[in-house]
Amino acid sequence: MRSFAFLCAALAATVATAAPAPFVESSVAEATLETGNQLRTEAFLRWLTAADLAAQLTPGKAALPASFASKLKTSVQGGRVTLRIEGSARPDERALFKALLAKVSAHPAAAGDARHVAMQQEMNAEGVMINRKMILLGGGRGRRWGGEMIDMEQYQRQMFDQEIRGNPPRLVTKAR
Repeated sequence: MRSFAFLCAALAATVATAAPAPFVESSVAEATLETGNQLRTEAFLRWLTAADLAAQLTPGKAALPASFASKLKTSVQGGRVTLRIEGSARPDERALFKALLAKVSAHPAAAGDARHVAMQQEMNAEGVMINRKMILLGGGRGRRWGGEMIDMEQYQRQMFDQEIRGNPPRLVTKAR
């Protein structure tokens, strides 16, 4: 009876000090990025599902793994997007999440960073130019410009898709 009690105590001590299972981590992987405005936010959300991004993160594949994509959740609050992995994540999913963040984010700019300010001014000027073209074309849907049919909304989406890839959003909070 004494040896049984000793065995139970030893087992309880081992379980209490044992490390958690290495294949599942219970903390939530989350990061917040600052996109700046609604058009850049929409472009960013399109980029997350784009085939070119998936091919860069998982060579030879046109989409992110289904198990990872189903766990990846986004929430938008104004000009900020929060990315999070819902539920428990395996180490390979956490590594893919960190690689995704490294690809789609820029490091925080220092206060008053001249490059960041110039980029914002350029984006604002480009937006003004697009709005003027849309006014000239009377709303922009299916109008002729120089003999060819153009869709200003599609043009605007393409422009912001290129811009978000060239100037990724600023990382506000890092993944845990």
